[in-house]
Amino acid sequence: MISLIMTAVKGLLPRLIRDLPWVICAFLAAGMYWQGHKADARATQIEQMKKETAISEAQWQSRMRDVELKRQALADSVESHYLQEEQHGTDTTERTISYLRRGTLKLRRQLAARDATNRLIAAQHSSTARDHGQTPSGLREQDAEFLIRFADTADSRTRQLSACQTYLDGLSR
Repeated sequence: MISLIMTAVKGLLPRLIRDLPWVICAFLAAGMYWQGHKADARATQIEQMKKETAISEAQWQSRMRDVELKRQALADSVESHYLQEEQHGTDTTERTISYLRRGTLKLRRQLAARDATNRLIAAQHSSTARDHGQTPSGLREQDAEFLIRFADTADSRTRQLSACQTYLDGLSR
């Protein structure tokens, strides 16, 4: 049996040696075709991934633009309301000061410490002028105007903080 195999191999060996380059070329061609086919599949897959990424990025940018537009609309709305309130507060303050200057508005002093100080000053100085820089019916006009403007400044800060809080509340929705 071994001899039979040996004779068959001896008969095929010259043919195998003669056809070996063709067999190798065939294997190389098949391998190159397979690699090319895999490369094409990879290139197609990469192109598909690029398209999906571009679509995803476009959707993300669209959502971010929508969010930005909503935030800008919220900021514009809050700013508009704040500026209206600020103008109203300024108008009210100026109107109050105008009434004060015309004499239609008088602020009463309700500070007991100031009354006690006035009595001490009056007791120590027995002068005929009892005014000591005050009007008997209330605060001096300059002091009242200062207090009104000071209150308006405090109200303005409150309006600013309220506008900020409204904006932040709008962002959290």
